[in-house]
Amino acid sequence: MTTPEAWISSISTIVLVLVTGWYAWLTRRLAKSAEASAASAERTAQIAAQALAASVAGVDVRFTAAPNYQLRADETGALGVSIFCDGATAFIHEARLDWAYECTDRRADGASYDTIASGVDLVLLVDEDEMLPARVHRGEALHFITDPEVTMSLDAGASRLEVSVWYTLDGIGEPVLRRAEYDDFEEQARLAAENTRE
Repeated sequence: MTTPEAWISSISTIVLVLVTGWYAWLTRRLAKSAEASAASAERTAQIAAQALAASVAGVDVRFTAAPNYQLRADETGALGVSIFCDGATAFIHEARLDWAYECTDRRADGASYDTIASGVDLVLLVDEDEMLPARVHRGEALHFITDPEVTMSLDAGASRLEVSVWYTLDGIGEPVLRRAEYDDFEEQARLAAENTRE
C-alpha cells in the first residue's frame, strides 16, 4: 500500500512533467512566431525601400552648370562653377568638375575644343551660413571654386563643362549622382533662337 505522501509526490511529478512539456511547446511556438514576424518585417522593409526608390526616381531633379571666374591680382581668372537647380529642391553634398574645355574653332557644323581641366574637386564658395550639404531650390544656384585652383587668362574661357553633382532630397541619405553640363555653343544657339522669335 502506498502512502498519501507518495501519491502526492507522484502526482506532483506528473503535473511538473506536463507543465514543463506545455512550457517547451509554448516556447517553440513563440520562437516560430518571432521568426515569422522577423521575416515579415524584413519583407516590409524591402517593400518600403522599393517604394522609396520608386518615389525618388519619379522626382524631377536636374542641374545645369555655368562657368564663373574669380579675378586674381595677376589679371588671370580662377575658374569656378555655378550649379543651378532646374528641378525639385535638393541638397548638394559634393561636386566635381569632370571636364572643362575651351573652344578653339567654331564652325556652323560644330566646334573644336582643348581640355582646360579634368577631374578637379569643387569647393563651395563659402558664405558664413553655408556649407555642404546645402539646399537649393528650383532657380537657385550654388557657386564653387576649383581645388586645386585652375587659372586662365580672362580673354579665354570655359566653353564647355561637364560636372558631377552628388545630391539627396533630405540632406542625410545616401547621395545620388547627377550630371550637370554647360555648352556655350548650345547656349548661344538657344539665345539666338529666342531673339529671332521676338
